[in-house]
Amino acid sequence: MQGEIQNTPKTQAAVAIGEFCLVEDFTSGRCYRGRVQNRKEEVFDVFLIDHGNVLSVDKDLIYSCSNNLFSLPPKIVCGFLANILLPQGCSHSVVEAYFTNLIGRNVTGYIKAFLPHKVLLLEAPEINNDLVRHGFGKHVDTDTFFLLVGMLIDVPLKQSTEQVPDLLIEKPRAQEFCFKRAGFQGYEYILSLCGPRLSCGTRAKVRVTAAVNPELFYCQMTSVDTDLWEMSKKLAEVNEYQTMEHNQKTPENLGLLCSVKGKDEKWHRGLVQFLPVNSQLQVLYIDYGFLESVKVENVYRLPPELFSTPIMAFPCSLFSLGDEVEAVKTQQLSFLKAGLLGKVLDVEIKRFEEEQHLYSITVIGAEENQVAEPKPTQELPKMKVPSVFETEEKSPQCGYLNCETIMGEAMAKTLKEEELDVNSVFVAMSSMSRIQTSSGSDHNNSMMSLKK
Repeated sequence: MQGEIQNTPKTQAAVAIGEFCLVEDFTSGRCYRGRVQNRKEEVFDVFLIDHGNVLSVDKDLIYSCSNNLFSLPPKIVCGFLANILLPQGCSHSVVEAYFTNLIGRNVTGYIKAFLPHKVLLLEAPEINNDLVRHGFGKHVDTDTFFLLVGMLIDVPLKQSTEQVPDLLIEKPRAQEFCFKRAGFQGYEYILSLCGPRLSCGTRAKVRVTAAVNPELFYCQMTSVDTDLWEMSKKLAEVNEYQTMEHNQKTPENLGLLCSVKGKDEKWHRGLVQFLPVNSQLQVLYIDYGFLESVKVENVYRLPPELFSTPIMAFPCSLFSLGDEVEAVKTQQLSFLKAGLLGKVLDVEIKRFEEEQHLYSITVIGAEENQVAEPKPTQELPKMKVPSVFETEEKSPQCGYLNCETIMGEAMAKTLKEEELDVNSVFVAMSSMSRIQTSSGSDHNNSMMSLKK
């Protein structure tokens, strides 16, 4: 191909940012296929799509040519790691050394979205896990990451479900199963009703833990840090002992509330939304406010003593978005962006929106997160948890959540109570209710109502 590039007729042309071109290296006289990344007066920064580096040249060394030269896909693609943020204060030299060691290594990843000019957002779980494990990175859910990137580049993003165009990928892998965001609708009220009770005019220091847009994001009080850390450690004690002791991959019926091991390798409380699809579950992290699909083997029953622990996350919206003064809106969005990047926000509660089930807040300021990971108040004892197989024998076919068994038993009981015979005609309605007592305990009941 290089010979064809050198010999093809070339004409100098004005090329816009994002367009393909041929670019000449003044030192060697060789030409390369490239894409214009940036322009500053008469100097162009061109990304060499077959080599991966950037060449800065004068406009006189930029050429247009036949489209046939660009019929072959690029050998190199440009992109950013998705769903990971480098914490402030992290040693850049150490991180650079880590990424240098990745050169030449095969990596499995999932393309989350396309930025302008065919730049990819790629989630590489193995790399992300390494960064989190060594303290070089912080895991961020997809919705929050997309919002942050969109605010940084002023272009709204959507999760990609399309095939990758024009890339030399030998063995394309299927994307992680994507549950639709609409599945979250109907659960917002849980976080608002069971979360902290805040009065209008209250000042608080909070962290932004998840965000969909400026009209819906989730915060935690900084005062709950120790409680969250101890809860996570307790769940790790219980579930990792259970995993090591019984090597269990298909637990019995969990109910809606569960323990879940997140992509940050820590244990959290979750709310199961659907039955498994492709061995994955969609879980709402109730103390953080975001949704994530997780492997079924990383979901366990929640210890009963944590049922009544208050939910830590509460939904918020920026109060000043409707302000006619543009400078006020810009300032509030800037504070939100700082919160998404890890800063602690000083906020004032303006009012509670009944219809949206969220708090309207005004951000007064942002400050650096100086809080180190808290130490436990006391050593947590090793806990021996009875195996689910010791309490009741289950056949291998019962599967995760035992859905068919549970529904079958409920149906048989109802048919008997209603005195329905075989081939009877009736109308069936399925509903699910959630009951909260005055003491704050939550009980989730599934009910099947049959009407003759």
